[in-house]
Amino acid sequence: MLKKEHLAEIFQVAIPTVEKIIRSEGFPRFKHVAARYPRDEVYEWIKQNTEHMNTTLGVYLDFDESKRAFR
Repeated sequence: MLKKEHLAEIFQVAIPTVEKIIRSEGFPRFKHVAARYPRDEVYEWIKQNTEHMNTTLGVYLDFDESKRAFR
């Protein structure tokens, strides 16, 4: 499980930007604990939504780099 702080590392952004990202449609959440995000599903979401992040959120992310940043 990932916390917002982990997401900030992965996306290399500040917590307020993480807040925008996690509000994106379809962003994976852990159903049983608030503010926790399933790692594998987050990486899958990143793969499928890189263009959305680049154009809408202004978060420019290299998927392979993000996987190396947090394993």
